Amino acid sequence: MRCLRRRSFVPAVVVLISLSVPLFTAHARGANPLHKLWRGVRNVVTAPLEVPLAVGNPPERLEPVSGVGYGFLSGFSRFLVREVAGIIETATFLIPAYDKPMYPAGLGEPVLIENPED
Repeated sequence: MRCLRRRSFVPAVVVLISLSVPLFTAHARGANPLHKLWRGVRNVVTAPLEVPLAVGNPPERLEPVSGVGYGFLSGFSRFLVREVAGIIETATFLIPAYDKPMYPAGLGEPVLIENPED
């Protein structure tokens, strides 16, 4: 009986160690799976803040009423992109590409640079 328990315990330990090794291996610039997991969770949690930030900061070239509509649509699109990127990064945190965020912009910043009007 004891031998049977030990045989089932060894594969479980081997699997656990093999899954935890990527978590603690250091990669370039301190990026590792835990960093990617934290980035994904942070994006999921902070994504809803994109809408009020965009509504509160419309482009100066727009009038207040149209700026609120533009800000809502802009913030909602940023919310969707940040939320999906956070979900994907959280789900795939063990897959390499730790130093390449899917959503590189900070909170309230657009991902794409808008062309200024001439």
